[in-house]
Amino acid sequence: MIKVAEALPLSIFLVYIRMIDTSVELNWKAPFIASGLAAVFAIVFPLCRRTVLSRIFLGINLYLISGAAAFIFHQWWVNTLYGRLKASGMLMWVAVTGIGSILLSKKGFTGVDSSDDRSIKKYSCGLVFIALVTSLVSLGFQGNPVLSQIVPFGTLFLM
Repeated sequence: MIKVAEALPLSIFLVYIRMIDTSVELNWKAPFIASGLAAVFAIVFPLCRRTVLSRIFLGINLYLISGAAAFIFHQWWVNTLYGRLKASGMLMWVAVTGIGSILLSKKGFTGVDSSDDRSIKKYSCGLVFIALVTSLVSLGFQGNPVLSQIVPFGTLFLM
């Protein structure tokens, strides 16, 4: 149930953007607001239950929350940047979340309990590297849905 809650905001966002004209910047407001509110729930609900959050979904949900906040507080430059970055912006949030997890959590980006801190750091750094590479691949292949979205996200989730 918790893992479904973490993935729900992304699902809302993806379904919503299929129903709008994405070439109009203001049309992104409703998908970001709806998924951003769901993302707040997806972060708070597991934390209240003392459940370890998926770092990948945490990064995605932070991206959605920041996009919603940008619309609410009229920070159009954020949404303009997200519009230019497309899927790679979301992947960059995942990479930044990974770096933050390494610096701020004993469980690192992996989110795994282990007495071997060195292994956690090693695997966490590997995952951050993969998140950065997938961000660059996504950025480099914008316009090609398979190479800019499916392959990068699929790779990240498989790792």
